[in-house]
Order: sequence, then structure tokens, then C-alpha cells
Amino acid sequence: MAEFGESRAALPTVGIDIRRSLSATITEGDLIVIGAETYRIIGEPLGDALGLVSACEAVKL
Repeated sequence: MAEFGESRAALPTVGIDIRRSLSATITEGDLIVIGAETYRIIGEPLGDALGLVSACEAVKL
């Protein structure tokens, strides 16, 4: 959901799991390129219980 003043818009999102060994710091706004597709991270990534994987929500650009 994206908010613009009093309005809201639903955005199609993608869940992406990233190993922390491949990218130690992922934050909101970062871009991820998978093949020919580019995604922007929305929200803060959540780590798993062992701290090995970050679960991210992203939108396709």
C-alpha cells in the first residue's frame, strides 16, 4: 500500500529472500537486479531467527 495524502494505492509486490552472506546491508530503497528485471526494496527487510537470510518486499520498476 502506498499512501498519498488521504489516498491509498495498492502496489503489486514480490517477496525476495537474500542470503546475508551475499549482501550484508540491505535497506529500504535499495535496488535489486534479477536477470533483466529491476526491483526496489520497500520497507525494512526482516531477518530470520538464525540471521542468515533477509526477507524483503519489493516492487518491480
